[in-house]
Amino acid sequence: PIHFSDSTNRVLEAYYALTPEEKKVIDAAISHCVTAVELKDQKKTMSIIAAFTTIETMVNYENTAQKAEPCGTCGQPQFKVSQKFRGFLLKYIGESDANKRKFNKYYTLRSKIVHTGSQLETENLYNDVPEDKRENEFITHLEILQLARLSIINWLIKHEDVE
Repeated sequence: PIHFSDSTNRVLEAYYALTPEEKKVIDAAISHCVTAVELKDQKKTMSIIAAFTTIETMVNYENTAQKAEPCGTCGQPQFKVSQKFRGFLLKYIGESDANKRKFNKYYTLRSKIVHTGSQLETENLYNDVPEDKRENEFITHLEILQLARLSIINWLIKHEDVE
């Protein structure tokens, strides 16, 4: 027989207890997460984008009931995406000042990639990136992949605890 750890059993039980609508969202997040892992070594920047998409899928679902408030000056809707992103991670990963700073840093990286088209410095095969910068990018990449995984897992576990 195959035996899973208690935490693995909890995650699987929580997943199978989801409504069809919830499963659709979680399946999309899992798909993005798998893509992030598959691209990790060949297309680093796209891997990070897929990992952020995993997290943002969960953030969006978590905040479906919230409506955008209009800006007091111009009247445009304000979605407060970075605030929701950080709040979600603090709730499901862990709240601390260090995490707040780290999650803000990661959101800034996400915005830089998505809005300017920049890539990780180590993306190109032949680059002159110093070893310490190469190591920092590698660690950041792995941490973002872990956040993507944990955002799904911890959401499932906490969702199960509520019901």
